[in-house]
Formats: sequence, structure tokens, C-alpha cells
Amino acid sequence: MNWRRAMPAAVMGVALVFLIIFYGVRSLRPDHPESSRKTESPSREESKRPGRALVPAKSIPTPTPKQRLTEWRRDFRPSPSPVKADLPSEHRIELETRTVDTSGGPGPLPTSGQQPTARGTFPWIVQFDGPVLEEWKESVARAGGVLRGYLPNYAFVVEMDELAAGRVAALPNVRWMDEYRPEYKIQPFLEHLASQPEGLEAPLSITVQTFAPEDASEVARALTAAGADVKSVSPGRRWGLVRASVHLTRDVLDSLARLGSVQWIEEYVPPAWHNDFAVRGNHLNVTNVWSARGLTGRKQIIGHADTGLDTGSVTNLHPDLSGRLKAVYALGRPGDWSDTHGHGTHTAGSILGDGSASTGQFRGVAYEASLVHQSVMDAGGGLGGIPDALGDLFLQAYTNGARIHSDSWGSPVYGQYTSDSQAADEFMWDYPDMLLVFSAGNDGTDANRNGVVDPDSMGAPGTAKNMLTVGAAENDRAAGSGGYSSFTWGYGWPGDYAVNPIRDDYISESADGVHQGIAAFSSRGPTDDGRLKPDIVGPGTDVISCRSHAPGAESGWGDHPNPDYAFSGGTSMSTPLMAGAAALVRQYFLERRGWFQPSAALVKATLLNGARSLTPGQYGTNAFREVPGWPRPNNVEGWGQADLEPTLFPAPPASLLFHDVLALATGGTNLYRLFLSTNGTARFTLGWTDYPGTAGSGKKLVNDLDLLVLSPSGTNFFPNGRASTDRTNNIEGVDFRPPVSGVYTARVSGFNVPSGPQNFALVFSGPWS
Repeated sequence: MNWRRAMPAAVMGVALVFLIIFYGVRSLRPDHPESSRKTESPSREESKRPGRALVPAKSIPTPTPKQRLTEWRRDFRPSPSPVKADLPSEHRIELETRTVDTSGGPGPLPTSGQQPTARGTFPWIVQFDGPVLEEWKESVARAGGVLRGYLPNYAFVVEMDELAAGRVAALPNVRWMDEYRPEYKIQPFLEHLASQPEGLEAPLSITVQTFAPEDASEVARALTAAGADVKSVSPGRRWGLVRASVHLTRDVLDSLARLGSVQWIEEYVPPAWHNDFAVRGNHLNVTNVWSARGLTGRKQIIGHADTGLDTGSVTNLHPDLSGRLKAVYALGRPGDWSDTHGHGTHTAGSILGDGSASTGQFRGVAYEASLVHQSVMDAGGGLGGIPDALGDLFLQAYTNGARIHSDSWGSPVYGQYTSDSQAADEFMWDYPDMLLVFSAGNDGTDANRNGVVDPDSMGAPGTAKNMLTVGAAENDRAAGSGGYSSFTWGYGWPGDYAVNPIRDDYISESADGVHQGIAAFSSRGPTDDGRLKPDIVGPGTDVISCRSHAPGAESGWGDHPNPDYAFSGGTSMSTPLMAGAAALVRQYFLERRGWFQPSAALVKATLLNGARSLTPGQYGTNAFREVPGWPRPNNVEGWGQADLEPTLFPAPPASLLFHDVLALATGGTNLYRLFLSTNGTARFTLGWTDYPGTAGSGKKLVNDLDLLVLSPSGTNFFPNGRASTDRTNNIEGVDFRPPVSGVYTARVSGFNVPSGPQNFALVFSGPWS
């Protein structure tokens, strides 16, 4: 296949002041009380540091029911499923609730008391002999089955009546079949809550997903009959969603799970702003991309769902945003898209503010792009404007020309793949040229007090596979230079960062004075099914960006001397920077490479291919190591921090090559041969926009492609720092320094593509000739 080659260029390091801000001492994370802050003396000499803005110490109040529920969610770990350790993958069905052993014979006809759907059908699990071929699926459909979702390994949930079930069981490539049982449908955390003897003090919000869109109304009626308060009914494109508030009991869960139309029941965690902590541009190497390379976001349109924009008037808008609106929608407060919070104005400025109010000093990354703004803040300050059918939000921006969508919000679900994660993956599968960019969350904490931020704190929908999920690195701002720069982590959030080396580390300054660190609040991976997240990081503390002039708007982490700007921080602030960076990458492919419809997978893979690892972080290589060692990726920084100029214009003799939008089925293979020299690092990054994961599935990857690089001597280079293939992620990368000059072969193959064919993007940078 033909590669497309970038012209080599020298890399120049440049400084850039970015416009990101993270909002509010009062909202460091949802439900985190301001009163938990207390004054402490840092271990560093105060004579060398500016004084801090001290606040009176307060007692820590008893957690509210909402806070206690958040703590339970954070600390919950499901019990491991009892299954034989040596059971091969072809005899396993990996569910979120358990692992099913399929080494025995097929199950009997339904015996669980599950009620049939209105169509007289039941849900079944049908497992095939191995990696799924299209003709096997077609034979099930001809026999009367409706395939409702893939389950690992090599299986589908199939809706059918008993006659069709008999025909399907007799098909030659069906290995095993059994009922999809009610106990498979209940999220383990909900099961845990329902079993607590003390119960819950208040109604719980839940989401019920149906196999078929038309079944949502039936389930809503069943919920109402059970005394639930139904909040919304959303028949979707492939499945239905019902959201309700219920008094959770074992009986309520069991009665819902026995409905044959119900696929999955989970807790619904309302989203909140990720406005806790921000970025400086000298880390991202953007200034020279503007001045010498001419990439400024020109003709790019970016969607943006946030609190609002400045005054909410196009005739009196913040100077940096004036004239930049392609379209604006007031989804949370009809007729009012003003920003009385301040979050949305700040994030918009980080994406594309042009610096008019600062004579160009504080510019967003894509400062010549246009914005489709969707104000989703409701009258109560929440996110009531976000539709329950999340794809509708993205589609509104897409139909206005947006191909990047920036979202600095999410739900603290600690690694779960929720219905919102699934909806985001579904939208990108249906519209593969639009990249969703979401914040990872601000739930990083050192709960066990070992001096290392704990894993498993990713928010949703940032747990989705296909989007670009963004964590936050520390900025490079000296203590006393504004914002929260005089705060240490332990001073600002003593309950989260109670021990060193985190406690006495200044929020926006490297602890060792050399290595950039990761913001302590930045949510870490992995996801609950073991996928690597976040994908990338950008600076996320004490960032300067546009300040809203609407009455009552907050100034985030503090006022800037220029009243049109303010400080802030958090993954809310690193995310719009990455959205702006994605727009520049897209502009590069359109204008420099003549690639007129770059896929979201290509834009994402390019950013990750060129990201710079921050290993080891700022605390050394001892027991407190912050970022795992080479090779990339890891669950702290993902693939590293975005580094735009060397990403798009690698220094000679390196080049940037790419291949985009080529489809593979199960068993298909593409080969790419390159002559590589030994004077540089070679990077191959494979990315694909995967089919949405099935609710209740234990692994969310559906279509499994493989990347393998072979050296001239036959040495295999496996992806993602592994010694074998990756069966979990839809981004695979190989980084290595060629040991010898010669022809290297990159092989992309379709191991198991049950919902294909699967398009992909492959990006290479390195010493190619």
C-alpha cells in the first residue's frame, strides 16, 4: 500500500502561554468539601518561597449520603469469578458480572423464569468456534436470530424464539449456546448496593438498557409500576435507554432483570464539570507550528459543550471569541447561553481564543478555528442540557460542520464503561471522521497514603474506546506567580495527598526542578476491563485563559492582572488544549498532505504517535515513581504529553508516513515494508474506531486488530510494551530503535472482527529512506 510522506523539518522548541483554566476551589471534584482544606507548613524552606494565601482551618464534616455513595463507588471491587485458571479463551464468555465456562454442553431451554419480549423472544448467548466470520453471523440471521451485541470470546447475544434457538443450536460453527440469564444483567456495584443491610437513605438513579429501541417504553411502564420515578425514555438507534430514580431493593433489581427485553441495569452517575486543575504551551511545542508552519486551525470547526460563553450576546462577546461562532445553542437554559459560571468561557479560550484582549499573548491552540457552542448548563448550575441520548449532542455539532468536539465534563465512575461511554463509541462508529475529546476526570487521590496516586479513577464517558481521553500534567509556573501556584497538593487537599512526596510538591512546579510531573488530581487508568487510559496528557494547573464577564461568573483559580483572563486548572483545562491540537493535526492532513477527509482514528493515532513520555515524572525512580518506565503507554500519562511540532514535522532524517481508512475482516492482513536506518527511534501507531462495546460484556473491545513489526533478522516487535499480542486495546503502538539498517515489515491483521469490516489508521515516524 502507498504511504504518504511528510517533508522532513528541523524541530524548534518554543514557548507558548496557553489559555486554560480550571475552575473553583469549591469544586475540586464533585462532592469534595472546601472545608477539608487546612493550613500546613511545607517541608521546603519558606524563605525560598512566596507566602501562601492562608485560610482558617475547619473541621471535616460528616460525609453526606452523596459523598458516602461516591466513596463506596471508588472503593468497590467486584469479587473474582470462580473459573478454572487454565480454561482456554474459546471456552470462556467474559461478562462484567462473571466468566461463564462453556466447556460443557449447551444449556437447556429457558428455565430462569425470564419473561419473553413482546415479540415472544428470549435473549441467548451463542458462541462460535473461533474468530467470527461474516457467513457465520449470516447463518444465525437466516435461522431467525437477531444479533444484539458481541461478547468475548467469539460470541453474540442473540434474540430469538425457541424454534429459532433450536435451528441455531444445530448450525455447524456454533460451539455453545445458553440463555442470557437475569443475573448477567445487573451491574456488580448495583448488586452490592442492593445487598447492603443498611440500605440506601435516598432513591438511586439508574439506567436500564433494552436490547431493542422499541422496548424502552415497555420497561418504563414496568419501572413506573414498581414505584420508580421515570426521568427519561430514549429509544436509540440500536438499543433503548430508560433513566429512573428508584428505591433500590433486591426485588426491584430481580424483577427488572427478568424482563427479556432488558439487557443491562447500572447506576446512573450524573456528570459534572471537570474543573479542578491547567496548561502552559511551552510543553506542547505549538508556537512554531503557528508561525513557521502556518497551522492555526484555519477552516476547522470545533464543537464545544460547556456552561456557556461570556455574556451570551454576539454583539458583546469576549474580544478573544468575537466573530468565532459558527453556531450557538442554548440547551440548558432556553434562550440564554451566557456563562454565569466561567468554565465554558475559559475552555473556549483555550481551544481558539485569538488573544485580542492581550495583544496576542494568551491565544488558544487553534486560534483561527470556528466554534459550534452548545450551552448545557441548566438554571441550577448543573448539566441538565446534556441529552440522555448523548449522540444527539454530537450530531448537532456535526451537522454544523464540526469534526472535533471538546467536552470537559464527566461522571466519577472509577473505570466503568457506562451507557454514556457506549453512546460515545456508537456515535464515532457511525461518524468516523469526528473525534470526541473528553477529560479523564479529577478523581486521582492517594487514598492508601503510600506517596503514589492510586490507579482506577477514570471518569465516564472518558472510559470510551474511540475518543481521545485527556489527563493533566503539571504546568511550569513558579510558586507565587499567580493562581494556585503557591499551594502544595497537601495544603490544598490534605485528605487526598497526606504524605510526601506529593504533599509538599507545589501544584505547578516540578518537585525535582528538572522533570515535568503529572497533576495529582488527574484520573488514572486502567478502565475496569483493563484498557489503557488516559490516552494523552496536557498541562493542567494554573493555566491562563478567557474570563467570563457575565454577572456572578467565577474567576477559577484566581484573577489575572488583565481582567479579561483568569487562572484555572484541571483535566477540564488540558482537554480543550488537546481539542485545539487535534484541529491543527486535522488541518495539517487537509492542507499539507491533501487528505480531504482524515478519520478521527488518524488524528488520534498521529497525536499519540508523537506524544512525549514524561517518565519517570518528578519524584525519581524509587518507590514513589510517578510515571512508569519505557516503553509507552501506561495508565498515568497514556502515550505521553502532546508535542505538536516534532509530531507533524519530525527532524531529519525522520519522516511522517500514514495510511488511513482501509478495512479488514477476520483473517485479513496488510503489510507495509520500510527501509529503516539505525540513527533514530521508529514509531508505528495503529488506531481504529471500534464498534461500541456491549452492555454487560466483560471486555469492551469488539473488533480486534493486531500490529506486529518484524526486523530484517526476524525479530518481532509487539505493541504496547508487551511480549505478545494485545487483546484489549484499540490503539497499538511499537516504539524501538532499529538495531540494524534494513527492511522492516509492519503487519496489520484482523484477528477477530465480529462487527466489521474494520477501518484503521496506521502512522509511522522515524528514520525512513
